[in-house]
Amino acid sequence: MKFIQGTPETWLLTIVLAGIAATILTFAFHAISSKIRRMKLKRSRCTCRLCGYRFLVSDAERTCPHCSARNA
Repeated sequence: MKFIQGTPETWLLTIVLAGIAATILTFAFHAISSKIRRMKLKRSRCTCRLCGYRFLVSDAERTCPHCSARNA
């Protein structure tokens, strides 16, 4: 096998470093996607200032379906 060069230690180091890089990339991707998801939910969710009811924003005035207060 002339096409494979390097010692077993080099191959092991390469595999370990590739695993560490894959773990870091997976963690970074998950963190970024979670942050984007939280930002989207924060824009579409509202908490009423009067009664504390949490609801999804369905109109521009953010009217609470529980107490009918406007949460601008």
